[in-house]
Amino acid sequence: QNITIVLLMWWYQHPPVQMREMVTKTLQFLLICLVQFNLPKRLRPLLSYVSIPLIITSCVPQILANQVQRHTGTLAISTCVLKT
Repeated sequence: QNITIVLLMWWYQHPPVQMREMVTKTLQFLLICLVQFNLPKRLRPLLSYVSIPLIITSCVPQILANQVQRHTGTLAISTCVLKT
């Protein structure tokens, strides 16, 4: 399902996404999958901890925009921390 969504976004993007960028992102995704599936079993639980900084940093731009607008909108610091 996610692959279909990405492909549709690339298809309808204006200006169109360059083929080089599509290939680069696809190869990056495949590399990440390869690394994850070949991790030793003792390191696999660490994958959940790796996502915590990614989740928090993905919320930062929206939190800053909400602070400038002086309202929490649909995202506040507390809800972002609770997602982790």
